[in-house]
Amino acid sequence: MILIKNVSCFDGTGIVENASVLVSGSKIRSLTIGQLCDCGDADMVIDGKGKLLTPGFIDIHIHGCGGHDVMDGTTQAINAIAQIAAQNGTTSFLPTTVTMPPENTSRAVRAVKSSMAMRAGANILGVHLEGPFINKDRKGAQNEKYILKPSIPAFESIIGGELPMIKRVTLAPEIENCLELIRYLREKDICVSAGHTCASAEEFAEAVRAGVTLCTHLFNGMNPLHHRDPGIIAGAFLNDDIYTEFIPDLIHIDKDVLKLIVKIKGEDRCILITDALSAACLGDGIFDLGSQRVTVRDGIARTDSGSLAGSIIMLNRAVKNMVLKVGVDLKAVLKMVTVNPAKVIGVDGFKGMIREGYDADLNLLDENLDVVMSTVMGEVVQKAD
Repeated sequence: MILIKNVSCFDGTGIVENASVLVSGSKIRSLTIGQLCDCGDADMVIDGKGKLLTPGFIDIHIHGCGGHDVMDGTTQAINAIAQIAAQNGTTSFLPTTVTMPPENTSRAVRAVKSSMAMRAGANILGVHLEGPFINKDRKGAQNEKYILKPSIPAFESIIGGELPMIKRVTLAPEIENCLELIRYLREKDICVSAGHTCASAEEFAEAVRAGVTLCTHLFNGMNPLHHRDPGIIAGAFLNDDIYTEFIPDLIHIDKDVLKLIVKIKGEDRCILITDALSAACLGDGIFDLGSQRVTVRDGIARTDSGSLAGSIIMLNRAVKNMVLKVGVDLKAVLKMVTVNPAKVIGVDGFKGMIREGYDADLNLLDENLDVVMSTVMGEVVQKAD
C-alpha cells in the first residue's frame, strides 16, 4: 500500500486541507481529512508537504507526442505516447486517429488494443475516431482525399470488428445519412461529438436529439459565430447539456474567448484537451500528422496549406494556462481535466475522482501547478527529487 499524507486534496468536488490518501493495489482505499489514516502496513509513505493532490488528468483528444503518432499504427508508438503522457500528468487518454485510408485506421485501432493490454504508461480508455465522416469545407489538418460519406457499414468496415475499442467519434452531423450513424453509435454507448462541421444551429439541434453530446475543439474546425448565422457555436452555448472541449494553448483560441466559453458553459460542461500531435514535448521542427507534413515554428503547428494542425502542449500545460494566464478558478479548471472528461465518455464510475474504490490515478502539484509526482493504477510513474 501507498500512503500519501499531508496534502491539500481536490477530490473532484472541492479542495480540502490536511488530507491523506491511502492506495491499496490499483485502487483508492480511503481519503481521510484532518487526521492521519490507519496506515501501519503501508509499503511507501509519501509526504506531500502541503502540495495539491488531484485525480489524474484525462485527455480525450490526443494524436501523439514525443515524436510518435497514433496513426503510426504500432504498439511501440502507442506505448511511447502512454509513457510520455503519464510523465506529464495525463494518467488516462483516448488515442485519437485522423482521416486516412480505412486500412490505416484499422491498423491503428488494433495497435491501440494491443497496447491497452500491455499498460505501458497512462491508461488507454479506448479510441477516438476523428473522421473520416467530416465536412471537407472544415477539414482543417485532415486529409480531404480520405474523407468518407457517413454510413453504418463504412464505420464497421473501418473499425474492423473492434467495436468495444471505440469510445468516441467526431463527425459532421449535417452530412447526408449522418443522423442514422449518430443514433447507431449512441445505441452502442459511444460518445458522439460534432466537429469539422458546417452545421447550422438547426442541424446541430437535430444532431443533439439524435445523440450528440459534445463539440470537438470548439471554435476550431467549424463555422465562426455570426449574428445572422449562429451555427454550431451558438447551438453549443444555448444547450446546457452539451459538453464543449477546447484547446487552451492560447494559439487556437484567444484567452478572452476562453473566459467567454467558461462563463457561458460553466465549469461542469467544459473539457480541456490538447489535440497534441507528435511534436508535443519536442518543440519546433517538421513532423507528420497522419499523411500530412506539419511544420512547428515558434510553438505553432501548421500544415503546408497553413491550417493549424493541433497543439504541442500536454494537459499539465493546459491547466497552468487556464489558471495562470486565463484566470479561471483552479477548482473549476481541475474539473475540466478530471471529472468532466470522465463523464462524457462514460468512465466516471471509476475515473476522475479521489474516492474510495476509484482507480488510483493521482497527480501531486506544487505551488506553481507543476506535476511533481503521478500514479497510474497505484504505481508511481513520476516523482521529482
